[in-house]
Amino acid sequence: MAVVNGTLSVGQGVFLLILKFAAQFLDEYEEAPETKIKGTVSWQENEIELSVLWLMTHTITHEFHHKGQIVSIARRLGYEPVDTDLVLP
Repeated sequence: MAVVNGTLSVGQGVFLLILKFAAQFLDEYEEAPETKIKGTVSWQENEIELSVLWLMTHTITHEFHHKGQIVSIARRLGYEPVDTDLVLP
């Protein structure tokens, strides 16, 4: 991987921070993935209640969706992206 204007090191720092938060989240709910969290989201008026397992699964699959969009756009612009399936911290 190459560093472009220092962005790789910034990205790695953000990734490590996300790993920390994810580990805390998983530690807290490891024994109770069906725990419900209730709240509102900006695009709906009514409060919703979702399980921790659903929230984590949705977040991961949503990330894959955006990763696919970025790779597709890069290819359309003539750039062959590096393999991003396993980015080490």
